[in-house]
Amino acid sequence: MKQPEYYLWYYPLDKAYYSECKDKYDGFAISAHMLTHFVNSFSAFQSAINKPYFIDPETAAFQDVNSSRFLNSKGGTRTSWKKLAKYYGSAIAEVLKNKRQLRTTDFLNPDNSFKPAVQELLTQILSFQTSLVKKTVSGLSFFFKGKPSQKAGLQFVVTPYFFFDSLSDPWYRITVEMVKRAATIKGEYPLFATICTTRYFLTQDTNIQTLVKDFNRSGIDGFLIWIDDLKEEDGDSLVLGNLLKLVRHLSSDNKKVINLYGGYFSILAFFWGMSAHVSGVCYRDARAFSEPPIFGGPPGGPVPKYYIPTLRTKVPLDNAMRITQQFPELKCNCLICSANATVYNSNTERSYARSIMNKHFLQCRKIECEETTKANSEKLFETLNKDFTRYTGFEEILPIAHLARWYSAIRDNASSCKP
Repeated sequence: MKQPEYYLWYYPLDKAYYSECKDKYDGFAISAHMLTHFVNSFSAFQSAINKPYFIDPETAAFQDVNSSRFLNSKGGTRTSWKKLAKYYGSAIAEVLKNKRQLRTTDFLNPDNSFKPAVQELLTQILSFQTSLVKKTVSGLSFFFKGKPSQKAGLQFVVTPYFFFDSLSDPWYRITVEMVKRAATIKGEYPLFATICTTRYFLTQDTNIQTLVKDFNRSGIDGFLIWIDDLKEEDGDSLVLGNLLKLVRHLSSDNKKVINLYGGYFSILAFFWGMSAHVSGVCYRDARAFSEPPIFGGPPGGPVPKYYIPTLRTKVPLDNAMRITQQFPELKCNCLICSANATVYNSNTERSYARSIMNKHFLQCRKIECEETTKANSEKLFETLNKDFTRYTGFEEILPIAHLARWYSAIRDNASSCKP
């Protein structure tokens, strides 16, 4: 039976989880920057693990942001971005050469007509996604017996996209033009368009109506959604409700919709047409537009966090230990936790605790996706309200406020929920 899919952002330091927990996720999303930096190792790994993937072209990374994100410690351009510029063409090469941001005037003439750079960037980016890994895998084929199944290869290509905050934003017009032209030169792969905007944009119903009309074109097979810095636990009910509306409209022709940075609310959005969501392994379920791509991280990785299934959120390990001591019913009894019950105490080495908690998170996420086929939507929705009500009065101790906001957003949009 159909259920929401779960993709992981590819990050080399997490490869152990990808291999050990192979049955807990459905595929990979990899950024263009990460791909150019690790193309050989990713190609070999992906061929061996036999998982599908798609590529985020990251065109918005060049737009109106601090250009220092492209620089190395010596002030020169990072090698991976230099490589990307060779694939993306003159507009991006000019940006990196002069260490500046991409501007709307790079694509628009004074009379508001489009420059040739629009077509060049579009064709270069579509070609990049279909050719780079294909060439590398071809070169590596000597080391593998047989060929990976088509299902485990590149799933679709993504049109160039830019961040916009209103319908009058020139970047909106440029993005729509890219989508329009891409639909006319579609190749052998399905074609997805990306919507990268603000939470405020979603609060306006007219914005959603116009956006759906402009993006949902013949030739476009699906959509990626990136709402700037939208952490689902912090989102208000109006924004989350309108996210459900957007998903419902975009998926009306059975087109796939994927949230590039999401969590459990995105799983519930499956009942409005959300096909999948993406995150890191217990991190990166929200991202600000201004945030640079991952280059590294703190020694030992992010602060260890424990996912509390009942509350559908994660908390730092120290908080989790206090919470589960006071509310023992919130302890998880999944296979990972049952086999490693002693890991959740203050004496446990943090890197080991992080490893177990990350595996626990992937186990929980798999169970949550599977729940959509085992329980009807109404039962899942009511569970949110039930759990919030159960712990009402402990808001200063337990992170539960989001459960009420999620339930409110869902009830306000229950009439458009798919059966």
